[in-house]
Order: sequence, then C-alpha cells, then structure tokens
Amino acid sequence: MTALGTRISRKRMLMLLMGFFIAGNLISAVAPVFGIMLLGRVVASLAHGAFFGIGAVVAAELVAPDRKAGPSP
Repeated sequence: MTALGTRISRKRMLMLLMGFFIAGNLISAVAPVFGIMLLGRVVASLAHGAFFGIGAVVAAELVAPDRKAGPSP
C-alpha cells in the first residue's frame, strides 16, 4: 500500500488510508457471511499498517531537529 502511494502527497495518502480503514471495518461490521467479514478485515489491516508507517515518518518530520532522539551528550 505504501509503495502504491509514492506519487501521492503524504497528507492525501493518510486520508485515503483512513478511508480504507473505515471502509474495511464497516464491511466487517455488516458482513452477512464469514468470507465477506474476512475480506473487510484484510482491507482494514493493509490500510492500518501503511497508515502507521507513513504516520511515523510524518510525525518524525514535525519534530524540531534539536528535539529528535539521538546520542546523549
């Protein structure tokens, strides 16, 4: 999922992934049979993993350089 979104801005990708996550959970919630519920869980899991991967990079970029983790002085 992350590799597919390399041409999309990070903010837009995060919004799309959150939409897929919500859709996957909605599919799971209203699924009439196990197979459809499983499909919803797979969609949600792919979006969840990619969201936190991109979100971690975005969060690290928001931190001031002097506040980032590094070796102790």
